[in-house]
Amino acid sequence: CVMTPPQGPGGKMASSNNPRKFSEKIALHNQKQAEETAAFEEVMKDLNITRAARVSPPFDKPARC
Repeated sequence: CVMTPPQGPGGKMASSNNPRKFSEKIALHNQKQAEETAAFEEVMKDLNITRAARVSPPFDKPARC
């Protein structure tokens, strides 16, 4: 019986993507979270722009009183 190291997706060595130091894991987690937060904020910004364009009345018509 030959023991082989665990492999991740695509048959790559699991240890190639996993840092050994806890501080490296934290840094990678923080980086991933920052990227996800930036992507989320971009989507929300686009959504707010789209909503504002649909909700706001046209500026060329005077308001009726």
